[in-house]
Amino acid sequence: MKRMGFSMQLKEGALDEYRRVHADVWPELLAAFQEAGILDYAIFYDDRTRTLFASQVLTDVNSKKTMGQTELMRRWWEKLAHLMEVNADLSPTVYPLDEVFSFRTQRPETNVDAGRIPFRGNP
Repeated sequence: MKRMGFSMQLKEGALDEYRRVHADVWPELLAAFQEAGILDYAIFYDDRTRTLFASQVLTDVNSKKTMGQTELMRRWWEKLAHLMEVNADLSPTVYPLDEVFSFRTQRPETNVDAGRIPFRGNP
């Protein structure tokens, strides 16, 4: 497995809509993530800087890099383009992050079944 992190920049005033869109991610997009070898994908928000931090766990052999060539991914990017910094092709401007620490336990009760973890919002 491979783990990666990256950040993206949300535009001012876009958080509520960004959350609404992600509360109803297209099932076919989630299936495409799984087919591409993305085992886990979480996005966090820093309200001090409007920065989105994404964390992904990928299978060793994956096709994540080619997802941007699909019509489905391009439609998703188009849907979100007005909410965040994007490149000319409307893909999010992504800033790769270096991992500096990791801890993982093998306790069975920490295993999360495949699928979506419900968004709980701010405490």
